[in-house]
Order: sequence, then C-alpha cells, then structure tokens
Amino acid sequence: MTVFEEYFSEYMGTGAGFEKFHNEVINMPRDQFSDTGLDKIRTLAGYLLLTEGRFGSSGVNYKTTMACIARQLRDGRYPAYRDAGLEARYFIYDDLTSHYEVMGRMFRHLMSLCAFFGFVQSVSKQKKRYNYDKCREYYLSDNEILMPIARNNLMILNARDNDFIKSLHGIVITDETDYRPTYAVLRYIHQINRPATKFELSVLLGRIDAVKTEAAILERALKIGGVLPRDEESQIPYFFANMNWKDPDGRLFSYAASQEPYFKFNNYLLLMEAFELIRYDTVNRTYRLTEYAESLLADDVSYLIADLERLIELVDDYAADNSALNDLILYQRNPELLRLAREDASFIEKMNWRSLNNPAYDRTGKRKRNRLIAELAKIQADYKCQYAQRTIFKMPNGKYYCEAHHILEFNTENGPDITNNLVVLGPEAHMIVHHACKEEADDVFMQLRTNGAIGVERFKEMITVYHCLTAAQVEALSNKKVITNAGKAELLSLLS
Repeated sequence: MTVFEEYFSEYMGTGAGFEKFHNEVINMPRDQFSDTGLDKIRTLAGYLLLTEGRFGSSGVNYKTTMACIARQLRDGRYPAYRDAGLEARYFIYDDLTSHYEVMGRMFRHLMSLCAFFGFVQSVSKQKKRYNYDKCREYYLSDNEILMPIARNNLMILNARDNDFIKSLHGIVITDETDYRPTYAVLRYIHQINRPATKFELSVLLGRIDAVKTEAAILERALKIGGVLPRDEESQIPYFFANMNWKDPDGRLFSYAASQEPYFKFNNYLLLMEAFELIRYDTVNRTYRLTEYAESLLADDVSYLIADLERLIELVDDYAADNSALNDLILYQRNPELLRLAREDASFIEKMNWRSLNNPAYDRTGKRKRNRLIAELAKIQADYKCQYAQRTIFKMPNGKYYCEAHHILEFNTENGPDITNNLVVLGPEAHMIVHHACKEEADDVFMQLRTNGAIGVERFKEMITVYHCLTAAQVEALSNKKVITNAGKAELLSLLS
C-alpha cells in the first residue's frame, strides 16, 4: 500500500474525489497582504468599533452593520484611521436597500476578511456578533507593532475557532477539530528538512478533511512529503498519477480556473511571508523558514509563548497605551495559555524558570515585571481575589478584574518574578497591603494564610526548585505574617 492509498483512498481515481479533495482546501479571502494590507485591517477594525454597544447579543446581519456605520459617520463619529474610498463605496448612500443590493456582496467579502482576522463571530448563517476586543488589538496598535500583533494572531489561529474557515463550503469543522495551519506549515518545513513548494503546502497542510487534529495532519503530510519530488513541476504530475486522477485515455486531470489549491491557499502563505515567518525563493519557487521562525521552533516551552513574550516586550516599548493593549493581548490568548498548561504539567515551572533566567528591563535599565507570569497567576486563581475568595467585578470584556501582587516586593525586597511569589487580590485588598498601617496589612496576609491561599510549600519550592529565596527574604516573610514561626524555621533549615 502506498502512502497515498493509506491516507487518501477515498479521493482516488474519480472526478468526484478530485473535486472533493480540492474543495477541502482553505479558500482564503482575496486581498493583497502587505504593510498596506495590515493598514486596511486596522482601518476595518476602527469602522466596526463604531458599532460597539449598538447591537444586542442576538447578532445582526451585514446590512444592519453597514447602516449603523453609515449613521455613525453621518453623526460625525469617525475612527482615527479613515479610508475615504471605502466610506464612499459602502457608507454614503441615499437608499440602503438598493445600495446593499449593489454593494452587499462586496461588503460581505470585506467581512470575510474581518472574520479571518477574528473580528466576526457567527450567531447563525445571517446573524453576526463582533469581537470588539480583537478589533481593539489592531486599532490600538502603533505602526511598529501592527505586524507583530497580526503575526501572533496568525500563529494562534485555530481552524476550530475561526469564523471564516468554519463558513467555507467543503470544509467541515467539528468539536474534534484542533488544527493551527501556521504551526503545521512551520513544523513541516522544519521537519522535512528542505524547501517546500506552494503545491505541497496547500494540498498537505492547507486542507481540512476527516483528519481533524494537528498531530495527525502533520504526520500525514510528512509521510507524503517524504516521497514527493522536490520541484513543483514534478510534484503535481507525480501526485496526480499516484492519486489516479486520470481521464479514460490516460491524460491527467487538470485544474479549472481558481481551483488550484495554491491559488486558494496562497493568501495564507502570503500572510506568513509578510509576517516574516517564511521566505519565498522566486527562482526555485519554494519556501524556507526565516531565522525568526527557526528561533521560535527551537524554544523549549512553546513557539507561541516565545512570540507572545516578544510581542508583549514590543508593546511595552512602543505602544502609546501599552497597559491597555497588553491586557487585551493577554485576555485574548487565555485559551491558548490554558491549553498549554493542560498539555504540559510542567508548563508553569518552565515559565517561572524563563522569568528568572531572562529578566526584562526597560530602556533605563530598570527591571520590569513579567506580564505573562502575572497573567498565569491570575489564571491559576481563576481570576478570584484570594483574600475575599470570590470574584470582584466583571469588566466589559467579560473577564473578572483582579491584580497580581508580589508577596516579596518586586523592587524593595527584590522579590522573584514567579508565580510562587504572587498572590491574586481585588483592588481593595491590594491597596490595604500597599498603603494601610502594618496591622491591617498583616491581617490580609494572615487571612490569606488561614484560607490556604498562601502556604509554606510555595516558599519551599522557591528554595529547592528555583533557588531564589534568601534568609533575609525569609525574615521579611515572617515580619509580614506571611509565614508562621514554624514555617520560618523550616525555610531557614532548608537554606542552611
């Protein structure tokens, strides 16, 4: 049995199988992806933000969306990034019904692009909701970080959750689907250990069929890719011959216009190229990984974490409102952080080691807090104040507000920036710890100790696992009533 028979037998030998196989390729929205293309995405995010708070949770259709944006513009409400041509084309009209009949199809095409970038979520085939937090990620981005923001979103894109991919004819997304095309393309090029063609990337990794998981799709791609010729001109007839895609007279099938998989999936590869993950060799017509992508794949925890850390660092350095934007970025990526924590029991420990071994500094050379570590502490606490043992209040984005506090103060006590040294508090308890008299601050820590939120075991780990606790810091913990006298004695014994 050949690898083609092993994996693609249901498609072999028939025109219907040929059609079905290529209908399962991700047919990307058509747009020119470049710096200009990203500016367009940010502009669209701004226009969608004009509709925030004006629709109910049941969703709206695109015609109502067009009308709402047009109304906001007529009332003098404009996004910071405007496109006069786009406004004239879609939002300036006398009769919405007749205008939508003419321009509705093109507007839906524009919204397909928004859906791919995560701005649109389907309630039903006609009714849509908008992810305004995702819109804000792009809208708040300075030019220096617009590409890294978009790149990180492409890297975490999962077909299971992407509204555009889910809407495609020929592709069936189920609860079992767990496929990140960007990761698969990078891993494939890295593991096949040669440049890859558009054709093989499109037919092996740009399609979603009955095989739903990333590991299985990648395994299949590597086995088939391992027997393919290296150049695209040879790959296509070789693939067709092995799939027995032939007419009765023996001639190989041929693609109809726009049926080519490398035409359908091309814009995904253009995105990866624009975002500096792959590089196209125009002479050999193949893709290689960039040095940046190679460095991400070499990461010992996750290429997603490595890119996220670099993104947060960039936002801190360049964004005008870095705190708001970084919060948005982290909130949007919580599901991915949770997935990593579930899949790797040592994930938190690895992240703590990264924080200890790679401390961040601002432009003045001052040590900076690790936002990702703080977010992991909040995730561990389920966004509850560990003093009050409950959630405090829900923010507009649906997440509960809480703050991560360094038990050993980050600056004055040189507190380690790891989850073991963090406790999650509501704003009132956090203010008491920082600004109340010693007796009231001590009461907070004693309550945290009593309800089990802070125990001596976390500080033992700081000695035995992370080697980052000193005798002076143990004394400080004791003075703040974080540990009992017995706990103090245990820790000092371990240190000695």
